[in-house]
Amino acid sequence: MLSTIRRILLLLVLAFFLYAVITNPDQAAEIGRAGWDLIRAGWHSLGEHVDQLRAALG
Repeated sequence: MLSTIRRILLLLVLAFFLYAVITNPDQAAEIGRAGWDLIRAGWHSLGEHVDQLRAALG
């Protein structure tokens, strides 16, 4: 039962993303770039934090 609901919700989300990309590909690309920049900035900040911890402990 729960897996069926999960599968239906996943299909609805995928259909929405496909619709968004087809109707406005420029905006979809910009959202993708912004998401990637956010992930990259997060990893960079995490790396700086680990480096600072290492410097403080060693």
